[in-house]
Amino acid sequence: MRWGIQSTASNTHATVDMCLQELDISYRLSMATNCVILLSHRYGSRFAPACIPSRIFQHLLSNTADKTVLTEMYRLDENYLDQKYFLQPVDKDDKEKWNESEKKLQIILRKAAERCYEQNLITKNERDEFYISGSTEIIKLSVYITFYILVTAQEIYRALLNNKHKQRRILCFFRELTDIDELDSKFHDNEDKIESKQLLNDIKNLLQQSVDSSEIYTYKLQWNNENDRKKYLSKFFDDFYQAVKLQIDFHMKIYENKQEDLLYNQIIEHAIQYNSLVQRFFPRPEVFQQIKTYITSSTNYPCVLLGYSGTGKSSIMAKLVNEIPSWYSQANNVSVVVRFLGATPSSSDIRRPLISIIEQICMIYHLNIPTNFDNVKEIFENILLRIPKDENLILLLDSVDQLQTVDLINLSKWLPEKFPLSSSNVKCIFSTISDIEVGMERKKIDIYKQLKTIYKDGLQEIEIKSFDENIAEEVLHSWLKQDRRCLTTIQHEWLKPKFTRRHQIDPLFLSLLYDQTLTWHSYDEIPDKTFLSIEYTGDAIEYLYDQLGMKHGPILFRRSMHYLQLSGGLSEVEIEDILSLDDEILQSVFIHYLPPLGLFRLPSNLWIRIRNDMHKYLVEKDIDNVPCVYFYHRAFQQHEPWKGEQGMKYRGEKAILEKVRLEYFANQYKTTFDMRYSPKLMTKYKFSEPIIPVNRCLTQQQSLEDKTKKQYNLRRFHQLYINIARYDYVHHVTLFNLDFLSVLLLCGEYKITDFLYEFTMMNYDGIGESKFLLKQFEISLNILNQYPNNLSFELVYRLFPFRNHLYELLYKLLEQCLIDCPLLLITDDERPQYLMKCSLSNIIYSKISPFSLFIMTDDSKFYRLNNYYRTTMNQFDIIYKRKVRQEKLISGLHDNGYICCLTSNCEMISMNTSTKELTMQIPCNHLIAFIKKEIILIISSLNH
Repeated sequence: MRWGIQSTASNTHATVDMCLQELDISYRLSMATNCVILLSHRYGSRFAPACIPSRIFQHLLSNTADKTVLTEMYRLDENYLDQKYFLQPVDKDDKEKWNESEKKLQIILRKAAERCYEQNLITKNERDEFYISGSTEIIKLSVYITFYILVTAQEIYRALLNNKHKQRRILCFFRELTDIDELDSKFHDNEDKIESKQLLNDIKNLLQQSVDSSEIYTYKLQWNNENDRKKYLSKFFDDFYQAVKLQIDFHMKIYENKQEDLLYNQIIEHAIQYNSLVQRFFPRPEVFQQIKTYITSSTNYPCVLLGYSGTGKSSIMAKLVNEIPSWYSQANNVSVVVRFLGATPSSSDIRRPLISIIEQICMIYHLNIPTNFDNVKEIFENILLRIPKDENLILLLDSVDQLQTVDLINLSKWLPEKFPLSSSNVKCIFSTISDIEVGMERKKIDIYKQLKTIYKDGLQEIEIKSFDENIAEEVLHSWLKQDRRCLTTIQHEWLKPKFTRRHQIDPLFLSLLYDQTLTWHSYDEIPDKTFLSIEYTGDAIEYLYDQLGMKHGPILFRRSMHYLQLSGGLSEVEIEDILSLDDEILQSVFIHYLPPLGLFRLPSNLWIRIRNDMHKYLVEKDIDNVPCVYFYHRAFQQHEPWKGEQGMKYRGEKAILEKVRLEYFANQYKTTFDMRYSPKLMTKYKFSEPIIPVNRCLTQQQSLEDKTKKQYNLRRFHQLYINIARYDYVHHVTLFNLDFLSVLLLCGEYKITDFLYEFTMMNYDGIGESKFLLKQFEISLNILNQYPNNLSFELVYRLFPFRNHLYELLYKLLEQCLIDCPLLLITDDERPQYLMKCSLSNIIYSKISPFSLFIMTDDSKFYRLNNYYRTTMNQFDIIYKRKVRQEKLISGLHDNGYICCLTSNCEMISMNTSTKELTMQIPCNHLIAFIKKEIILIISSLNH
């Protein structure tokens, strides 16, 4: 369990807490087995407690002669109202001295604890933490402090406590070596052998009393006997597999026997989100008064809470669930239905939340639940009209902007427009950002404008603003009081400048600052300069990343966040696979040991730790029908460090991370690992070559199109489509892959114009094959937009004549098309071979550049045809002072953004094509050429 715990965590004594947190998470998330215990002859090392309550510490201090050791190694932290003493960090420069001091400290603490118990100064439970007797009363295992117990023992006690009322969730495997006395020290304890053996026996006895005997496996063997070892390992592997399988099967039967209630599950999901949001809520009376006025009014139109990301809209919506009933004289006649859109897997699209709202309303008011939901909006509106007039229904739809793009493009497709006209007993409140930008092209979706259009007869608008300085300080004090904490005067001074009006003081910004204060001790008197420099939410996010990077490893943590950001969200399997593909991450983790070469992956618990520490800022949502983890706040989604070394590193490694992500979704990943980073490990594992073959056991991506089921793998497609114009190395599975191109045209989300726009926008300048193929798409633009099924036909027609001259990628694409559309097309003279057709007469000048065609005509027109995968034509009039009515242009030149024309009246006209400004008009007989920018050679009469 301690894979990848950084030295920082060990030095600050956070290892135990991290391990126990993982046990709690495993207990909470695992449906069946959540703890497997392996015990042999070692009890293991024991550590001094990282934290001791002040009351107990004072008793210990009064019952030992070695007071100096205690006061030197522990310091009082008065930032907790229930004051505590904290063990000081390990001295990095003299770890040996620290280790000796800690051994001495443990002896002092044990003796002092025994004396305190004899004098009734501490309870038996508190004393029992030093001498675990194997009591079957597991409730005694709740921990105050632990002076004697090693980390593994604490994990065992926590697992037993967690599963006290849960059956068949723990497995135990005991190994007894009959030749233990003949083995070296790594198989048994070297210090305090008698005491360690007794403590180990206590643990085993406790397990035998607490865990069903059918789930305890014992093996006896001679370790020096190779045959015994092989039999033992084979038996252990089989037993382990079967034992876990039996527990999973047992719990699956229980699960299957329960009637699955989708509506109940969805309501529970949003109830959990509600609990999370109200924990840090701070009263905002001016906002709630406006909402109350709306709720209790006779109006029947909706209300919208508008505010930037992080201003606390979701917390307000959550608190309304409690507040609204109190605004009515008959609270029992009030029903509040809330959905936190985009915050749960089942609310990422609008259809499922609407259906669940309809079903919930029907259950509340005993209405018949519709059997067909083909037209959800119409059903929703009809249900609202059937609410009894003596009942009040309040609908809360939070974070409309978090819905998938397809639901936001046209809100009128699903938003209810018909509310009861004769009654005001149905109210609807939305919360949202006014507008968002989506996609690489940053297309703007104006949510507020759509709402104003849909509800043109009336829409109550309430703006959610950032905090002012006074409110921000009140919020901080409120949170400190809630957590029974305080800060020193100097620490308040560190925070005060951040509450000035030049900072954006929204709840997210304040929450990020407050979370950092939770790590401050009262004896911390020197401020962190980086913390003092925080001005904006982005700075606070960057500081959070720095702190968590020190805890989890900067490379692992930073890249985990970056991969989430680049992909727009990843499933648990996807992110663990991608992290296991990143050699730099693995090299940062595998410092002392390597995993088995046949299972060469990042340990799963490393990502779980990161997710646990980031849980406030992450949500699980369905993306392409796959449950994915992504950032909840747009501030995190769009965060890009730009300052100093970290900003340069972020920008520099972006292409590297994109390559890893794209190779994963393209099924094109490597099967080797570079060991040159660690000569020590190469020697330890006796590798003769630095590049070793490994199996990362990655999940194979399914094909883009299942032709038998006529289904598209949109998850894989969308991931490959991201930044498609930026990276050539995956074009063999995208741009030159018929399945990918078919999904692109047939999935209903894109047209070929969208595809070409990606390359135009990125100023794509890739390989010649790509340019040639993109040109064929442009030629076929109108046909493919209208008849996307004709893709193979069009490509065969255009590529087949060049089959003997095509490079590898184009030739393979042609082969795919011929299999899909086996036609042999000879010629078709009537088929258009041009990109654009326009009629121009009396051309006096034309010039072709790599991407443009420039034309001038005698009627003073200038044309520029841009030829960059999407041919467009721009034109403007050449305006100058004419001397005669019939004057025309008779010749011209173009270079470096300037045009020069000669008129029939022997006048030279010079013009800037960008500004359309006339720069010169002088007499001239003949234009020769541009010599360089803004200098032209002409022939003029002698007197000019």
